[in-house]
Amino acid sequence: EYYTPNGISIDGTGIEPDTKIEDKDYYLISDGAITNIDENQQKENKKEIIKEYKGEKAAKEVDTHKDIQLEAAIKAIKAMIDKK
Repeated sequence: EYYTPNGISIDGTGIEPDTKIEDKDYYLISDGAITNIDENQQKENKKEIIKEYKGEKAAKEVDTHKDIQLEAAIKAIKAMIDKK
């Protein structure tokens, strides 16, 4: 089993993050409700991934400036620094 330094078992469950960041690309806002991305878009995304995997299409460069988890972490660290 795996335990935290406080002796809490995390075996099979892991650790919940203090801050959860949802990936905006997988959700759509429809009539004021947030829903998972539509099925047609999922199918299209899968086709594009398969093309890239097979080498039929060059892989896209990753824009690190759009990494929402990284942006949230930087904001959290800056907020901690400002409190001191």
